[in-house]
Amino acid sequence: MMVVCDDQINVEKIKQLKIEQLKNKEAEVQKTVAQKKASIEAQREKGKVAVDDKAEKYRATNTLPKTCFGICKD
Repeated sequence: MMVVCDDQINVEKIKQLKIEQLKNKEAEVQKTVAQKKASIEAQREKGKVAVDDKAEKYRATNTLPKTCFGICKD
């Protein structure tokens, strides 16, 4: 009877260890996802600032761009 209790205790310890490992892995994945989202958002903002700067330059000089910012197929 004592052997069964020891086995159950060992199984419970292993179960808790695996649960903790899964939680740690999930937290690591969520951290990576958050970093990638932040990186993508930073790139998007950088591109937006560049476009805004170009547009402001054209507005200040009251000219039109020679290209359509990649939209037109001329």
